[in-house]
Amino acid sequence: SNQIDSTLAFASDQIGRTLTQIPTPANGYPMRVRSNGLWELAPGSDWTSGYFAGVMWEMDRARPGRGWDTLATPFSLPLAGESAQSGDHFSRIWTTFKPLYDKTGSRQYRDVLLRAADAKLNQFSTKIKAFETPDLPSNSGDPSANFAILVDQSMDMELLAWAGFETQRPIYRERAIAHLLTAIKYLQRPDGSVYQRAFFNRDTGQFIAGENYQGHDNESTWSRGLAWAIHAWAEVAERTGIGNFAYAAQRAADYWIANVPADKVPYWD
Repeated sequence: SNQIDSTLAFASDQIGRTLTQIPTPANGYPMRVRSNGLWELAPGSDWTSGYFAGVMWEMDRARPGRGWDTLATPFSLPLAGESAQSGDHFSRIWTTFKPLYDKTGSRQYRDVLLRAADAKLNQFSTKIKAFETPDLPSNSGDPSANFAILVDQSMDMELLAWAGFETQRPIYRERAIAHLLTAIKYLQRPDGSVYQRAFFNRDTGQFIAGENYQGHDNESTWSRGLAWAIHAWAEVAERTGIGNFAYAAQRAADYWIANVPADKVPYWD
């Protein structure tokens, strides 16, 4: 449609402008624009580092044969070592090495994806039935709240669902499903909205509380966290066929529709 074409043309122009400022990732990856109109850069270890390459890979998918893959590849390859991190693979590894693997079929790119999936597996608690997001302190100061799960990292579950099918090893898929069931149980409120984080006691498995860090308060709804939930739960529902996840995503989307302002731009909370 004309709208899609004009949107892609605008995106192409914006990416081109960024590449003029940042032709390589040697000094870092674009993270956000400063008030002077120039990009603030982040290292490859930052959770946002894969997004710029990911945007170019999306352009390659929408408009193949126009060189976007050639532009995206040098912003992707340096991130291979980030597969050892404990999480946020959806924004560093999935956005970069999954398109590389799809494009080339190269085993080295598949291995990067599987190393990231294995790093995630190492964070799983069989007691809590969830993957820990390390180093997240509770707002409450309660020392027993020492195991956190983060709604953002629901997005990592697509990688694990893929790894399970790719390797025919059920553990990836089983743990992804277990994590999402735990996340939905404790992160989603009865009205469909979500907490950003849920805290447990790692020794007893007891649920302590749901909290927000970037929201107004613990009972508000941080809009980006709600978007993570809608996107991640729907994606894994599609990959696994499990209706619970589609239903949870629908409830979160219904909450958004019921509460978004008339201009369709959600408040921060």
